[in-house]
Amino acid sequence: MNFNKRKLTALADECKKRDIFPSELIRYYDIQHDSPHKLAETLYPLIQEASEYLYLLNEQEREMILDDLRSQIFASFPSEPVFSDPDHVKKLAACLVAHELSEIYISFENLIKVDYGKSELFKKFPEIIKKFDKEENIIKIDDEIELADAGIIYRDYLIYYHKFLCRNFTGRINRDFISKFISYYNVTKSKNIFWIAIDPNRLIPKEQYYRFIELDTWYGPPYSEKNIDSLKHAGLTVIGRNKNTKMVFSNNIRSTEFFWEIDGIIKSLKVEELSEDQRTYYLNRFFHSQRDTSNQKFIHLDGKVNVYLPQMYNERLDNTFPKAKKPYRSVKLFRIDGNIKTEDWSEIMSYFYKGNEMVIEYLNPEEYKKNFLANE
Repeated sequence: MNFNKRKLTALADECKKRDIFPSELIRYYDIQHDSPHKLAETLYPLIQEASEYLYLLNEQEREMILDDLRSQIFASFPSEPVFSDPDHVKKLAACLVAHELSEIYISFENLIKVDYGKSELFKKFPEIIKKFDKEENIIKIDDEIELADAGIIYRDYLIYYHKFLCRNFTGRINRDFISKFISYYNVTKSKNIFWIAIDPNRLIPKEQYYRFIELDTWYGPPYSEKNIDSLKHAGLTVIGRNKNTKMVFSNNIRSTEFFWEIDGIIKSLKVEELSEDQRTYYLNRFFHSQRDTSNQKFIHLDGKVNVYLPQMYNERLDNTFPKAKKPYRSVKLFRIDGNIKTEDWSEIMSYFYKGNEMVIEYLNPEEYKKNFLANE
């Protein structure tokens, strides 16, 4: 498919500003043109265009598209996509947009041969050139600059770190290095001089960046008991911790993943919380359940703790179900087999995840708002 090049380039620019990778666009497949998310104005028209294109294909052409998108489909669909399902077509359209976007998303040529004098940063803040080492193209950190997890903050703008500070030069930021760099700067800045590389063409107002982070604390379909036995409703939902929750100081849980998958008439749910508390290991509670949709009963529940080595944990954080990194070890804590009512299933899961309000947010948003938000 030949997308409008101007629209695709605009989407690439918007994704780079918000550190969204092409493979992550499936999260926003159902975005509407009036959505508050900044991606709406660039992504929505392309998904509409791709959806119309998919409807026009004959059976052979559809098979060719499915083959081209096989890796994205595996990660995004619980079973083979069905073209008669509008929701499936939207998801496929998002996969198609992501496939095309990946071709232009990263240019190593542009990362290696940056013309700083003509960059977006120098156009916006010409005075910042005084802080640069002109030979090495790194910026000096001083009291006007704040080091953040994704980049530096200067005059209410976030300027992203250089892509070569990311894992494999194209992935997420090297979190371990940046955290150490920032902590070492805070402790020794009075006696040491610090410099770091940034991407002068990727900057965003910091309030937009924070708003984007807040909007993205939840993606994926909400839980609905009326769809619990539907074999059409499956897939991934990720909930990140709201910074206004009363639980924010009780533990250091970053997010919780809920992944429904289907095997015949059996519908399974995997739930895993992602902790940022490092002891000797990273320890995440994991809950698994199976439901017989023909009898409308849960037939199996179990809970365990997944154990991750520190050196492997970034890979778990960077990959969601179903591509999540397998743990180093697991410690099984309980198992129930038989006929389990839905209300018992939800109570057992909620109590198992005591201290993790994101499970309540998923199962019962109204109760969550009433009991867990600090500003309610």
